[in-house]
Amino acid sequence: MTRQPDFTGVWIKVKRAKHHFCDLEALHQRFREANPYEAIRYDEPDTGDLVYKASIPSQPPPWWSAIAGDCVHNLRSSLDLLICEIVRTRGKRVTTDTGFPIFKSADVFESDHARMVQGVPKVAVDLIKRLV
Repeated sequence: MTRQPDFTGVWIKVKRAKHHFCDLEALHQRFREANPYEAIRYDEPDTGDLVYKASIPSQPPPWWSAIAGDCVHNLRSSLDLLICEIVRTRGKRVTTDTGFPIFKSADVFESDHARMVQGVPKVAVDLIKRLV
């Protein structure tokens, strides 16, 4: 038996990822407005060459990486939720392996993706394969 899909969870994750991205973008804009980098021009005494050296007195704070990680995690989670909802909609069972297949290489993808997309229609699996 099939049912109407409910992609609410998918869109919540995407919306949250956008929120994180906008936060990071605003932080980056303020950081850039403070002119954190400077090009220093000088003549190299040994060669007489004109040299440009970058002065970087401040770096973005390390905690920005947590915001970027949250953004990526929410996008990744939205893909898993999408696959799970497709499987449920088709009346199939979602397992602990069900999810969007992302692997480190195309070879690993080819050998291992099938367990993650059991219950997903072939047309959708073919679309995913085109992303590899």
